Amino acid sequence: MTGRVAESVDPTFWNSVRLTFGAGSLESLPQVFAELPGRRALVVAGRAAMREQGVLNRIQRLLDGWTLSFYEGVEPNPTVRQAQEAADFARGQGVEAVLGIGGGSALDVAKTVAAALPNGGEVAPLLAEHPPLAPSLPAVLVPATAGTGSEVTRWATLWDRDARKKHSLEGAGMYPAHAVLDPLLTLTQSPQLTAVAGMDALSHAMEAYWNRNANPRSDAYALEAVRAIVETLPRAVEEPDNPAHREGMLRASLQAGLAFSNTKTAAAHSLSYPMTLYYGVAHGQATSITLPALLCFNAEASPARMADLARAVGGESVTDGAERLRGLLRRVGLKTSLRELGIDADGIEVCVREGYTPDRAGNNLRALNAESLRALLRSVA
Repeated sequence: MTGRVAESVDPTFWNSVRLTFGAGSLESLPQVFAELPGRRALVVAGRAAMREQGVLNRIQRLLDGWTLSFYEGVEPNPTVRQAQEAADFARGQGVEAVLGIGGGSALDVAKTVAAALPNGGEVAPLLAEHPPLAPSLPAVLVPATAGTGSEVTRWATLWDRDARKKHSLEGAGMYPAHAVLDPLLTLTQSPQLTAVAGMDALSHAMEAYWNRNANPRSDAYALEAVRAIVETLPRAVEEPDNPAHREGMLRASLQAGLAFSNTKTAAAHSLSYPMTLYYGVAHGQATSITLPALLCFNAEASPARMADLARAVGGESVTDGAERLRGLLRRVGLKTSLRELGIDADGIEVCVREGYTPDRAGNNLRALNAESLRALLRSVA
């Protein structure tokens, strides 16, 4: 797969990211960077494996005409402080483009740096006051996990652990210039990371479908992603060395990313933030644990759409679809109840109090309030 996504005449869907997809596509970086201005780039990387497995050395070799600076070790759920540190480092290097490689955290920091540098170099004002006014530096994103879809979205997620707050930096100019998706880079994911990332992708797809901002193109991407993830994720967890499963999951994650790039996420993500901030629950586990309950909840507002979604997960009815989702969580080694995550009745109240963010929960097809959130979470207890 290569080329621009936004070639449709459908005016309700837009995504400007150029895509290069396929095994070995990391080798296309010289051609990708030949289209970019400048000759100084920052490489933002996540886990140490990127260095240990020689991936960063490959990038150095492939981009030998560029002066590269490396910011490595982006932590999961990156903080505003770390993003600012990366931006300060990039500013000192005079970079003209950004390459992000790794999981969603590394990609989000890369997008934040690319957005901050043309807008004064400070991250916090962009989070607190306004979207970026100037377009981002050109960014090329290379996902090494199959889950976040960050390579095709116009926002970045950062966390403030001291204030127990999650931030989203967003702007129309934040779409990356190019995404290079090489499924071979995901072969080193552990089964646990594969499961967590894959269920995050499933959350993106399902939330794009039960979303007030859905459009025909996002619906098509979402349903295709749901079908593929339900079929492929267990195989990728059980046979992690199988390149076909890895390619299938990366393609499905991309489709889910394209779907929610136009809709944003909804209640499952909104409820996940306090689970992560207060209880340390991995993001994909936190976003997916409420999916079965939300499928049933949203069926009250749109039975036909939720019936379609239930069929996409292999269910004969919405109730059966919800049970199949619980079975999928169990099969890939994740939890199906809040109790298993250490979230008790008091924790449910924390999630009710902190888990309604209007820019996410407000997108849910069926309206939510404190009472309905509490009832929904208690059904997952």
